[in-house]
Amino acid sequence: QLCALVESLRSAIARNAVSCARELFVAGGRGVDPCLDLLVPALIKRAAGNDQFLAEEATKALSAMVAHAGEAKALGALLTAGASAKAAAQRAKCAVFVHRCVVHQEGR
Repeated sequence: QLCALVESLRSAIARNAVSCARELFVAGGRGVDPCLDLLVPALIKRAAGNDQFLAEEATKALSAMVAHAGEAKALGALLTAGASAKAAAQRAKCAVFVHRCVVHQEGR
């Protein structure tokens, strides 16, 4: 349900859904891991989109995911999203967050 709201054409709904996803990552930690395969592609799409405000919010949500979700699951979801993305901007965003995920894992 949250994924559909993140992808909503209404920017206010999408913005609130992306903010909710960020808070879910922070509060839920590794408990959110089963949802990553669905949420990450939608957040990557928003992060690579033309709406600057939504892109910034989605970037914050993905950063929270990298910081709080399980490392292996987050990395797997990012790699899957990057491999299935058709737009170069989405693949580039995936690459950025794969890098952040790897750096975050090295820091532990």
